[in-house]
Amino acid sequence: MDNLSIIIRNRNEAEYIGFALQSICDFIPKAEVIVVDNNSTDDSLNVVGLFSDRLDIKKESIDRYTPGRSINLGVNKASKDYILILSAHCQITSVDLDLITENLNKFKAVFGQQNPIYRGKKITKRYIWSHFGDEEIVNMYSDIENRLFFHNAFSFFKKETLINSPMPEKYSGKEDRYWAKDIVKKGSEYIYIPNNVNENHTLQFKDIKDIEISLTSLNSAVTKMEIEYEKHPAEDKYDSSITAVNSGARTKLRITSNNENVKRVKLDANVSAPSTSPGTRNNDFYTYYDKIIGEPKIIIKFTVVNPKFFNMDVGDIVTLILDSEIKAFAYSYGDKEFWIVTDIARSLDNLKITLREV
Repeated sequence: MDNLSIIIRNRNEAEYIGFALQSICDFIPKAEVIVVDNNSTDDSLNVVGLFSDRLDIKKESIDRYTPGRSINLGVNKASKDYILILSAHCQITSVDLDLITENLNKFKAVFGQQNPIYRGKKITKRYIWSHFGDEEIVNMYSDIENRLFFHNAFSFFKKETLINSPMPEKYSGKEDRYWAKDIVKKGSEYIYIPNNVNENHTLQFKDIKDIEISLTSLNSAVTKMEIEYEKHPAEDKYDSSITAVNSGARTKLRITSNNENVKRVKLDANVSAPSTSPGTRNNDFYTYYDKIIGEPKIIIKFTVVNPKFFNMDVGDIVTLILDSEIKAFAYSYGDKEFWIVTDIARSLDNLKITLREV
């Protein structure tokens, strides 16, 4: 997506805007950048100027500021066909522009994952941040705000969409929620696509060789957890406990003994009640670990022969397109959507890699 204009709203963001601009250099360096400034009195515009040798930057000023008015000004000044609205205090850490382009052919807008940071520390996603989970959601609804939820800190549009349906200008905040309400009322849809499970690489048979497939051991699967939590402040005991069970996995693995594949856990700091069965990914302590160790996971090892992928590293997310050429354990490996790189070994002319099912 070279045909992209990025709109950044700025008001005394000298402390953060450089990080936002550097992330554009790292991920979308060919984009047009439009900084809409609201009478800043710090040196944020000087920081913006530091990037003039690396990015195509336009500076626009606005006097009667509202979030919607500044966005619409940026859209009208944009020369590209696609728009990214990026908060001045946000950094891009992962983005799949092909995926976004594909979804903008079906939806009016795409907004992405956000991870809250406090003075460099990633903090727990509570309140507004709890909306940014791991599942794709069309026309997200917020039980917290009791209305449709959309967020402009990292959101993509076709320019024509924002020309035909501009952001409302009369509100001092939450213009994105009002915009979402309006387009849904008109019969359109938008989509939330999380970035923390983002396709970094797509490999096909022609890209790899020497494939080995295995499973993690049955003994490593934890299908039941006995969890004690809410530690007593004075006594050496816990006020609450639950037994969490993945019944489906125990049936599938033919585990009949109550003492097999069980882990006992004591939570000294976590005071929220874990689920007693697997739920939505990352919703609670038990579900998080059940997704990782609740049943045996597939391991794939191979040698990468396509130099295009020699930059892969541990932690990258991979999609495999292997068609039906490899089948084992009663299903095709193409059925598995994501894999994570867990180990690599480099030599001068190839890359050996290990993937684990996510």
